[in-house]
Amino acid sequence: MKSNIGNLLNLGSTRSVFAEGMSQIALILPTTEAQTTFNNWITSVENGIIQNATVTPAATKIAKLATEFDIFSVQNYDIYLLISYRNISSWGPVALFQYITDESNIDYFWELSSTSGTSGCKIYDILLDLTKDNPAVQKRIYTKNVPCSISFSMATRMTNLIYDVPLNQRIYLKTLKLPNGISLNQFLRIAYAYFPTYKRTCDRILKTVANGAFANVSATLQNHMKTMYSTIQPQFTPDKTLEDCVSIVSNYISNQLDGSIGWMRAYLNSFWEPPFGSFFEIIIFNESQIALLKSKASNFYL
Repeated sequence: MKSNIGNLLNLGSTRSVFAEGMSQIALILPTTEAQTTFNNWITSVENGIIQNATVTPAATKIAKLATEFDIFSVQNYDIYLLISYRNISSWGPVALFQYITDESNIDYFWELSSTSGTSGCKIYDILLDLTKDNPAVQKRIYTKNVPCSISFSMATRMTNLIYDVPLNQRIYLKTLKLPNGISLNQFLRIAYAYFPTYKRTCDRILKTVANGAFANVSATLQNHMKTMYSTIQPQFTPDKTLEDCVSIVSNYISNQLDGSIGWMRAYLNSFWEPPFGSFFEIIIFNESQIALLKSKASNFYL
């Protein structure tokens, strides 16, 4: 899917594949208000980005789409929960669109997180400037003892950044745009990707699977997660490496994903504890993206 993500910009019947695919997803939303909200956003990005000849090249269109979708998702989280596991036309799930586009933000994340600034690191200089007209947020941005390095400590600091500000200001903070155009939430998503890949263990993966029984999904899908746990748990023997354990789980869920999007919903809604992310995310980070994450920040794993 990564190799053909640009196909989402191609013309479908009357609009782009992206817009037509998202419009089909909108039909599953439970209220007219939600459908209208989502369809208005789809029209906005179709006209303002995809069909806008001044936005070039294609990679820039995809990047801008990713940012606008991220902001929409933060501002309309109830809608996001209903669409994240749905397929964009025949391309693939909405969530994978995000994971793939996140990859291009890794270098920027570490640049701002590991380069010193006047307030600790460059990211804090930027945030203090962006929030200068919002003292309720600015005064809560904690800049003391910042590691400012490619390290687990810095990734941890970033995963906790959003919790420093009042609850009613978090959407505002997450949707601020950084100098390169991405949202702060996209920036933080990189920290969330690195966090569960540090000192990975089979036990951590297995506990995430066990937590599937408590996912915010139907009883049928909860029972599926219980079955999954009882099936793979005996395979997690002491001789298994972490890579073996990830592969066992990945192979199991791949077969399920081919059968029904319901499983995707279950995997995206099964959490262990913040900020480790959902079960699906942990598998994505630890299998599909681990090589890239390591290549971009080898010091993180020292």
